[in-house]
Amino acid sequence: MIIFPRRRNMEMQPRLDYGKIVHGVGRAMSGLDQLVRSSNLASQEPLLIELAKIRASQINGCAY
Repeated sequence: MIIFPRRRNMEMQPRLDYGKIVHGVGRAMSGLDQLVRSSNLASQEPLLIELAKIRASQINGCAY
């Protein structure tokens, strides 16, 4: 089991504008989402995909 240290300062921080940093990142992320949703996994385990997104958001400290 991995234990992540708790942040002391939980104030919101300004987010990066990925569109300005890396061109096409939004299209790439959208394409990945469409690929996952069209896969066999999405039809068999749709909640697993949502749980993975929620967990990634928790790890990254952002809201999904």
